[in-house]
Amino acid sequence: MTLFRMPAFLKQMRIANQRHQFCNNSATPLVIMVEMIPSRYVLSPGDELEMTVNGRPSDVGLSVIFHRDCVQIYAAWDVDPKVTINGQPAVSDWDTPGPDLRP
Repeated sequence: MTLFRMPAFLKQMRIANQRHQFCNNSATPLVIMVEMIPSRYVLSPGDELEMTVNGRPSDVGLSVIFHRDCVQIYAAWDVDPKVTINGQPAVSDWDTPGPDLRP
């Protein structure tokens, strides 16, 4: 007995990797916040951040919001995009605390 039949339109969805690059062409450090977790990366002048986002081909990609001293990026449907800086795996300097679930 089949409890759930996958609709035809869902069968046609494919996951596609999208690659996005950001380069700090300024003379000062640039903070990049990757949401939703968030992760924070600081690019020195000349640094290049590359982000690979898993998404559907119909996704428009990223939502990018420019602030005075920061760039905020919403990575489409991917909550854990792969991020490198100058070709090396990037390490966030922002530790997002989880919820306090103590009784």
